[in-house]
Amino acid sequence: MGSLSFSTGSGLVAILLWSTTIALARSLSEQLGPLTAAASVYLCGGALCLIRFFRTKAPLDRLLNLPRNYLLSCGFLFVLYTVLLYLAVGLAADREQAIEIGLVNYLWPASTILLSVPLLKKRASVFLWPGTALALTGIFLVMTQSGSVSWESFFNHVKGNPAAYGLAFVAAISWALYSNLTRRWSGSGNDGAVELF
Repeated sequence: MGSLSFSTGSGLVAILLWSTTIALARSLSEQLGPLTAAASVYLCGGALCLIRFFRTKAPLDRLLNLPRNYLLSCGFLFVLYTVLLYLAVGLAADREQAIEIGLVNYLWPASTILLSVPLLKKRASVFLWPGTALALTGIFLVMTQSGSVSWESFFNHVKGNPAAYGLAFVAAISWALYSNLTRRWSGSGNDGAVELF
């Protein structure tokens, strides 16, 4: 029962962290700059992961047994995602753009599902495309809920600041690739190397 409550608590903390990522990234980027903000956040997160990592049994043996293509490729994608997301949020002209950039970044769940078909050889049902369209519609509805964001204003912001939106889009694709390639290359029974990344 204790491990169930720990797992549930960890899941709730993960939701809290994911839901505050963009706001934290923007706030820190305004104070420290985008790369310094990313470095400070992941330094703190990495320190906590390393504490957990060294509490496991034979931590270095676990890392040494991981496939090299997983370590190099997925490690690169993990770091790339972090850098691109913080740069995108830091390049946002204002907080409204930061929210839009965060929503562009949240294309990663749909991208993960779509990329799992070719990368993991998953079979796609007839509901894949309608489900993806529904998910993307949901993102748009969240964007336009306050009425201050429309397709026209969104595209005007993209035209006015293409680098920030492009970085957020590439970040979303890199996280989708990371999610799929981790399953493909980390090997069965391995926890992966998130602590190292």
